[in-house]
Amino acid sequence: MAEKIELTIVAPDKTLFKGVVEEIYAPGLLGEFGVLEGHSPFFCETDPGEVRYKAGGADKYVAVAEGFAEVAADKVTLLCEAAERPEDIDIDLANQYLKKAEEKLSGMTLFDPEYRFRELRVKRARNRLNVAKRASARA
Repeated sequence: MAEKIELTIVAPDKTLFKGVVEEIYAPGLLGEFGVLEGHSPFFCETDPGEVRYKAGGADKYVAVAEGFAEVAADKVTLLCEAAERPEDIDIDLANQYLKKAEEKLSGMTLFDPEYRFRELRVKRARNRLNVAKRASARA
């Protein structure tokens, strides 16, 4: 029998997922991290990216924006600026958002005060498209 971890994914407007899973992979600010039952506790900042978790033997995916992760031995809580299931992402709208975000970032330098904010918007848009395309490829 697979080991179990309680996973909660929370955005400001909703709790996107709360349930028991076997494993979790999430985008940390310094790179992806994985969690299995009995993991050492830690707290970290997360980057826009794909959260992958295994529930009932099947891989599930969620697009998340920047936020924080709290990991305990048997529980993971992700607090994100935004979170979406692949089936809830409108690919045409996401492509438009990516184009606009890239245009705004293109004229900036690293020293521009808004550079990091704009860079996160591009990452978030690309991630949403990647997660949505992954879901449509599996269907």
